[in-house]
Amino acid sequence: KNLSWSPTEALEKVGQLASALGSAHREGLIHGGICPEQILVESTGTLQLTGLELPDFLHAAPARIHYRSPEQSSPLSNAVDGRTDIYGLGAVLYEVLTGNPPHTIAPESTLSRRIRKGHIVEPSEIRSEIGSTANSICLTALSPKPSTRYEMPIDLARDIERALQGHATQASKSTQSRN
Repeated sequence: KNLSWSPTEALEKVGQLASALGSAHREGLIHGGICPEQILVESTGTLQLTGLELPDFLHAAPARIHYRSPEQSSPLSNAVDGRTDIYGLGAVLYEVLTGNPPHTIAPESTLSRRIRKGHIVEPSEIRSEIGSTANSICLTALSPKPSTRYEMPIDLARDIERALQGHATQASKSTQSRN
């Protein structure tokens, strides 16, 4: 089903997920497999993240490869932590902003390489109505380096809240410093 929402709605919904995920992280839980199939939309429009009980996220099903973080896509890395979930939320945000996952369909080995290198078409290049702030938030969450993503889900949620209120965001500041 098409998950494409307006940029404002996409930010609001992913902000809800980030807040809920922050609670799980505070309890010591890491999801490790966030993708659209793990998100339920309740009749009220509230989103619910499922699958926190899944123990083997390092070997996610091939259908989820488009949402794997670079550290999950590397055969040499076991460095999965909370920032892996930030990447997953970024991939979901990307899809609800653009209507497509952040990585195109390709053989698994090629796709894993693209994910590790961070080859992503910017959301605003796909849909011109996506503003620079939403674009920056999404790309920060999807950074190929965990150290340059949001540290915790609450950081992502707070940045989204700042963006929705029209204030400067951490993502916009970090994007400017990279340029």
